[in-house]
Amino acid sequence: MPQLLTAEELNRFFKAVRDGGQVQHEIMLKLLLFTAVRALLETSRSVGRSRSA
Repeated sequence: MPQLLTAEELNRFFKAVRDGGQVQHEIMLKLLLFTAVRALLETSRSVGRSRSA
């Protein structure tokens, strides 16, 4: 199971990305992160439903 960063680690990571001055990088990384989290939640939900059936 993947381990997510803590809120503090995530804030530091995105601050470093912002400080790099490339807005496109920040947007792409946020999109990738939140898409991955969403996929993980949906997968967990789907597995939970199949086990209870």
